[in-house]
Amino acid sequence: MTGPRAAGMAEMMSELQDGRALAMAGRLYQGRQWLAAAVVYAELAQAGHATAELWCGLGCALLNCRGQLVRAPFELWAARVFRHGAPVLAGTPYQGPVDDRREELAGADDGAPLDPAALAALLDFLMVDERVLARAAAALDPGAALDLVMTLGERTSPLYMPLLRAAVMG
Repeated sequence: MTGPRAAGMAEMMSELQDGRALAMAGRLYQGRQWLAAAVVYAELAQAGHATAELWCGLGCALLNCRGQLVRAPFELWAARVFRHGAPVLAGTPYQGPVDDRREELAGADDGAPLDPAALAALLDFLMVDERVLARAAAALDPGAALDLVMTLGERTSPLYMPLLRAAVMG
């Protein structure tokens, strides 16, 4: 299949994969695996996915990470994410929770843009070591861990290679 129809199918498959990865980020978040959730949300943002759920999830996951390693950088990144996502968040059910969390960030926003280079820097910051996602998968129940590996394994980002390697190695 070639032409516009093939392009439409490829776009639909990409959207489906993005939706499944977004759901996995949500499962990681619900499982209190906030660093891993932030990695998946940030990778989706870097790939061009931009929904209210993503910006809310990424910012909140970042805020939930503070204090585990350091505090201020997580707050700075969360403030940037919330500012960048504000137009998409406006009028959605995610706006209220984000507004509540933004109150915790007084003075944290440095005004720097959240462009592709910044998203790459955010991912570098979040990948404290290559086992971030593998450890998160190990903390989930086996069915959820398998879903995580299968879903993220379909994505082309090299961020997920250590997760796949850990799954294969057992």
